[in-house]
Amino acid sequence: MAATSYLSLFKILLSFLTLISLVSTQYKLFSSLLVVSAIGMDFLYFYMSQRFDNRSNFNTYLKFTADDIFLILVLVALSKIDRLHVWVTIFLTCVCFIISGLRCYAASEKVMISLVVNGKLAFIFTYLGILGLILDFRRSYWLLLIVV
Repeated sequence: MAATSYLSLFKILLSFLTLISLVSTQYKLFSSLLVVSAIGMDFLYFYMSQRFDNRSNFNTYLKFTADDIFLILVLVALSKIDRLHVWVTIFLTCVCFIISGLRCYAASEKVMISLVVNGKLAFIFTYLGILGLILDFRRSYWLLLIVV
């Protein structure tokens, strides 16, 4: 298994730690640091996959799965502590499933979906929105909706 796969598995573990720290609301700073470390892991994953050219179908699957797990768990935790409306969580979770389904369909048709600038902008707005909500900026959910 490649090092990038271990990064993705660690991000899944980080997702659950972020969920636990968000639900215990007294750890806002720690939760923010966990989200920032998830951002760092995404950049490290991108660097390692480009530098060492260890892109495989399994690594790609694991990375997108880890990203979806992280996003969904953080959104659910933010809804639980009343920082995000439930309808936003449901809507963004549905979008995650739709995008995953489209990726599966593209993979079954042997179509390669390359990374584009829009994906990087979506990544930036998503994590900025999550950090804003963790730090209690109430209107930060609009950044999440801009992504869609």
